[in-house]
Amino acid sequence: MKKIILLLSFMPILVFAQTGNNKTSSAVPIKYHVPREGHLSPVVNHIPTQPASSGQNGKSHPQPAGVYVPSLSEVIGTTVYDLQTNAALAKRLQLYSGGKATYVWIKSDDSADANFTTRYSGYNTYSGTSWLTKKGNTSAYESARCGWPSIGQVTNGTSTYELLTSHYAQAASNIYAGGIFWYENTGIGQTNFSQVIDKSSNRALTSGLLWPRMATSNNRVYMIGTYEDDRKIKGVYNPIVYFCYNTSTGKFESKNITLPGYDSTRYGTGSADEYSIDARGQYVAIIAGGYTNDLALWKSSDSGKTFTKTIINKYAQAPWNPKIDATFSDTAVADDGTGSVALDNNGVAHVTYTAIKEVNLTQGDSSVNIYINPRDSIIYWNDKDQKKIYVGGCIDYDKTDAISYGSGQTDENFAGYGHDFACYSNISVDPSGNIFVVFSAPHEDDIDNNGNCFRHVYCSAFDAAHNTWHAQQDIVPTWQVENVYATVSRDADSKLHLVMMRDPYAGIFWPGATNAYTTEGTSEMVYEEVSTTDILTDKVGLIDLLGVNENAKNNIFTTGSIFPNPANDRLNISINMARTATVTVKLYNMLGGEMLSQNYEMLPEGANNLQLGLSNLPQGMYFCNVTSSGFTTTERVVIER
Repeated sequence: MKKIILLLSFMPILVFAQTGNNKTSSAVPIKYHVPREGHLSPVVNHIPTQPASSGQNGKSHPQPAGVYVPSLSEVIGTTVYDLQTNAALAKRLQLYSGGKATYVWIKSDDSADANFTTRYSGYNTYSGTSWLTKKGNTSAYESARCGWPSIGQVTNGTSTYELLTSHYAQAASNIYAGGIFWYENTGIGQTNFSQVIDKSSNRALTSGLLWPRMATSNNRVYMIGTYEDDRKIKGVYNPIVYFCYNTSTGKFESKNITLPGYDSTRYGTGSADEYSIDARGQYVAIIAGGYTNDLALWKSSDSGKTFTKTIINKYAQAPWNPKIDATFSDTAVADDGTGSVALDNNGVAHVTYTAIKEVNLTQGDSSVNIYINPRDSIIYWNDKDQKKIYVGGCIDYDKTDAISYGSGQTDENFAGYGHDFACYSNISVDPSGNIFVVFSAPHEDDIDNNGNCFRHVYCSAFDAAHNTWHAQQDIVPTWQVENVYATVSRDADSKLHLVMMRDPYAGIFWPGATNAYTTEGTSEMVYEEVSTTDILTDKVGLIDLLGVNENAKNNIFTTGSIFPNPANDRLNISINMARTATVTVKLYNMLGGEMLSQNYEMLPEGANNLQLGLSNLPQGMYFCNVTSSGFTTTERVVIER
């Protein structure tokens, strides 16, 4: 048995019907307690969509033949700690000159310890030919229990070395002491870390600060984090604060300050990990958002001295505070806090995030109700064009106009990580201007024996040479395991470099919680290299899509008339889109030679008319192929003059 999640166009009716007097069991909102080390973030109630309906059973599905295999896939670390972030991913995979790389993660080796008291920063390094070990370090660099590491390269005079940051948390039941560790390596790819900043105390920097995000450029270290001890700055509870440290002078140029416009006029509270930071040259970019906040970009072009704020998504209910828990029935558009920012060589800030919609019908539970569009929920934006483009989501593999999931899951644990179904998006850019957005989403046809969907990792790519987005592609080579927390290096070359956590069990394990969705097991951190050429030529993952659905009905688009036919210098193509998607039109001569290709980026849902210029083509007979999301229709066209 599979359950069905209707697509967004139908969901508002269901949402309000089910929050009314509907007495069926499916109408009761599910309290979705996000598994995190914090208490002030708003609880999220995922509104159920509909009762279970007929579909495939809950038995495991075999991996289809022809799944793309990356050029390199290698285990580089292990952990029994599933929760690698509360929301956005940190900068944990760094590429250096000479083909070197470093990856850090939250590591624990003791599965019997429910508090993970020996939790520490995992570290592994790549020499250009091999990784140092298959499991990473086996002992902690930090002097006490910690988590949430970031890694970066800094300079101090003629010295270049790595800086590792993480937060201090003495025990799972006593996290509010807080503080940030800073550890310097003796070089790049060494294992000789020593504590800096505040050597006299385990709690470096400010007590109470947690969940740091760190970025480096030249001789400066930029960091953001949030409090969880109920303090209030500029009217905001547990705010996000900013630091800038100069390694040449050994002094903070900014310390524990809020960014401009981050105050009680638009913000009620901060929230763990719902932010991202990057730095390149003199540019610094920070985004912060979340379920009940504006999604905004703060950008500096003077090495973090001053910032300009741009609101990417304005939250209609801002400032919303979970302590007050004001109700609202008008739908508010928000993001789920799992987005990312990356700077390219020209200083352009590229942003990706997951879009959601919310209502709050009940006061007193510090919660909001959300409903989602699982198929088109990943959005891309940059501060040059400032256009929002849907680039991905959950794939409707069985072409039912719905997202189906296993009989063993509820709406709550289908998302499984406290966020939208498609989430944890981050960005890699290459020197040619190509953009790669990588994210995680459940795969409706990859189901375990208990009827739970496994997550896969997908990539949506922008082809700069052709000024078009490609349909998302599945970059997971192995089925029947959970693939999540895919962290890409900001910079791509001929390869897309990423590390994901591969778990033998679907869902997230959180010991002691009433919503521990899965069994604890040892997870592997897997490094992959995927050819960017293969991604940009649609050779990755689409093999899977077409292989599973060779005879599937085209529910993406229908073509109407193609006119005039015969044509002279212009051809019109009527096309009706079931959803927003990129369409490619190609003309082939009778020998099969491609004579013309035109991309129409992200055509909106509904009726569209495409125009194709023919003035450069000779008279004759052609085949006109219209393609979108793996489906193609073909019509014969004649050019006469």
